[in-house]
Amino acid sequence: MRKLVIISCLLILSITSTNIYGQEFLGIKVDGKLYDVIAKFKLKGFKITSKDELNPILEGRAGTTDVELIIFSSPKSKTVFKFSVYLPKKNDWDAIKSEYQDYLNTLSEKYGTPKSRYDFFSSPYKEGEGDEMNAIAMEKCFYSAYWQSVSISISKYKQVKISYENDKNFEINDAENAKLKKEVF
Repeated sequence: MRKLVIISCLLILSITSTNIYGQEFLGIKVDGKLYDVIAKFKLKGFKITSKDELNPILEGRAGTTDVELIIFSSPKSKTVFKFSVYLPKKNDWDAIKSEYQDYLNTLSEKYGTPKSRYDFFSSPYKEGEGDEMNAIAMEKCFYSAYWQSVSISISKYKQVKISYENDKNFEINDAENAKLKKEVF
């Protein structure tokens, strides 16, 4: 009986750890060293478009959709802690809202109900008045949803953005940044 309880606990822990730390995009986990992760995306046809040392931007295809991918890594160890995927830019409110809703539904089916969700405009903007795209550019449009390590939003760049994080590696990034600040200041 004791073995059964221990095995059950380990199984639950491994499932929980996978959900918290094992986020992935196109089968590539948000984990590991930056150059190894870049190499994996290159094998999937992605190309580097910005050679930022810590946060390179790559372009490629996810299914039939062209996407931009930003890979975030820590300053010292270059440990990957986040992917942000930007879908193609939209010029029409109905198109971007529809795309946002489609991906929100997909993520909700996979991860369940979001922990928090926002769907509103800040003053002076209101949905239905025809100025929604300007509201997005002015960062007055707040359409976003958050799960444990995944989020979706409409970005100021008029693109739907989906982010995947590794909480454990995010802590590594925070620790490395704090240490750098202490060394500098």
